Amino acid sequence: MKKFTSIVTDFNNHKKDIATFFQGKFISDDYIKIESDVAEGFIIFHKLSDNDHFIVFNIQLKDDVEYELDYSNAEHFDRLAAFFNNETYVKSIDEETDQLIQYDGFYTCDKEVRIKGKIKKGDFLQHISFFHTTDIFDNYINEKVRNYYKTQKHFLIYLDNRSELNNFKKTLINIFTYPPEILNKVLKIKLHELKYILLARLFNLDIDKLSTKNTSISNYHLKIIFEIRTSILEDLREKPNVGDFITKYGIHKTLLQSLFQETFGYTIYNFFTAQRMEKTKEALIDKKMSTTEIAYEYGFSDVQHFSKQFKKFFEQTPSNYFKKFNIK
Repeated sequence: MKKFTSIVTDFNNHKKDIATFFQGKFISDDYIKIESDVAEGFIIFHKLSDNDHFIVFNIQLKDDVEYELDYSNAEHFDRLAAFFNNETYVKSIDEETDQLIQYDGFYTCDKEVRIKGKIKKGDFLQHISFFHTTDIFDNYINEKVRNYYKTQKHFLIYLDNRSELNNFKKTLINIFTYPPEILNKVLKIKLHELKYILLARLFNLDIDKLSTKNTSISNYHLKIIFEIRTSILEDLREKPNVGDFITKYGIHKTLLQSLFQETFGYTIYNFFTAQRMEKTKEALIDKKMSTTEIAYEYGFSDVQHFSKQFKKFFEQTPSNYFKKFNIK
């Protein structure tokens, strides 16, 4: 087991600590090639501006690694968004309980945190960290959402079943196979895209349904709501029965809905609806089923019901969606 610890003060300090630990070689100022007894692969650094930058990891571990990063003294950013996380624990400086992060999507926090975790030998670390100031929201996020975001020490937004992040990750894995001179150029474009995926998700937060307090969901409750999420995704034909969840887990309805909303940005029913409609849209693009078959597959009473719900959700009918994307 190798241990990586770093007290991050600025971007260059962070780069050097990472390069030293993984025994990597700087091919350029923003590209580290790693072929060591710790890992193999590469790490890329990309600056959008003096205060906004990404770190992209694409490495396979050759030994077990335990890490702990302290960002509380960092001067180069206000907040961090972490995408495609392996099992990671996060703790604010003034909190006692570690928060477990182990699902696709993104975790966002201010810099008053310590992040720690373990990666096993043979595991792939394909992770992206986005360090930024709150200025990036000024032209895109309304004041209500911006103020909410700024007051939260840390919170979780999971997008692992949203098509935009799924598609991004699939493309990213393919891009990782490009030659370095091409990879670097293409990746910089994709990182700008990821920034706007983050902004779009924050833009759509329903602040009125979220708690305005700084909250940290316990790992016990997090496990429950992810089990509920999994059961919903396993059968998108049937509307979820909240009463069954309450009985199974012995949790109060108000608390359950609040925790689910805090984590996924939707009530349980609205999460089900959003996921179901996203799947019907993907099915239309896939072209393997007719509109009638899609309606049946996802539990709509008939094609008319499906068409009405699709238009309500996407502001266009399924047939117009076909035409818009030249699907024949």
